[in-house]
Amino acid sequence: MTTIHTRVSRASLPQRRTAARQVASVLLRATCCAAAVACRGVEPTATAEPHSVAAAADVVTTERPGDGQPTLLAYIAGRSGSYDLYVLDASNGRSHRLTRDRASTFSPTWSPDGSTIAFSSNVDGGPVNIYTVSAAGGTPTRLSQDPALAGSPDWSPVGNKIAFMSLRDGNAEIYVMNADGTNEVNLTQHASHDNAPTFSPDGTRIVFSSERNGGQHLYLMNANGSGVTQLTFGSGQDYGASWSPDGARLVFASYRNGQYDLYTIKADGSGEAQLTSTPESESSPRWSSRGIAFTVWAGGDNRQLYRMNADGTGLTQLTRGGTPAFHPVWKP
Repeated sequence: MTTIHTRVSRASLPQRRTAARQVASVLLRATCCAAAVACRGVEPTATAEPHSVAAAADVVTTERPGDGQPTLLAYIAGRSGSYDLYVLDASNGRSHRLTRDRASTFSPTWSPDGSTIAFSSNVDGGPVNIYTVSAAGGTPTRLSQDPALAGSPDWSPVGNKIAFMSLRDGNAEIYVMNADGTNEVNLTQHASHDNAPTFSPDGTRIVFSSERNGGQHLYLMNANGSGVTQLTFGSGQDYGASWSPDGARLVFASYRNGQYDLYTIKADGSGEAQLTSTPESESSPRWSSRGIAFTVWAGGDNRQLYRMNADGTGLTQLTRGGTPAFHPVWKP
């Protein structure tokens, strides 16, 4: 496991917020932390000289091309509330831009065949809703018709459904719709705030975050909304889970010990393990056969994409420069 440390300047401490405010911050203000709070670094506990993620000794800046594993990632980049959808080839560091407007764009997810990307945006000038665009570029197509806000889309492995979060009932709830935007169904129907749904690799279950039992934790349910069970417990704020390719484990971001770090847990709720330990914020992890891609937020507008192996080794910085980059997701 790679443990990464840094020494950063003083700023405001993270503050707990309700899930509704978290949703609004994530989608409309484009903060990098999964729970969308301001972050402050703290001094590391390690006795060795600390260093930033970007300066970590085992960081490499190129991927291995041609080994049959996925190298393309969709992600979001931009400044001052204008964020566009990009695709990065991790084997050569080259990106190309798919959307070109002054909208707020977030949370991309690939169709299983890799031909289309769904994302949340207010490209039409109204409330944030779910859109799709060809992976080759083109004009986005609006799918959801939410009068309040719809975000955090996730495509089912079969490709016929998209799960997402909606605020139409006054609180965040999990919905599912057909891939063409028809037949929206509320799966959670709960008074609490539910967000960030992600289908299991076999499509039978959905993991999501919720405050229904106090705090923000991860929950599992069947794909039809039945059989809801709590997966994580404790005082941490757990958010943004992603399944391992075999469906045995999940990686997620959690605010514990004064900062956001990445953790893994078995799908039955056992075997929780901390993957990163840093005063910087790691969030929005996405797992694939290539490893775990995630966002590192070092404060202010300093957000960049990284990847690492499932055990925390092989740390690789994927993006650099002055433009913030976040919400990476591997192409299937």
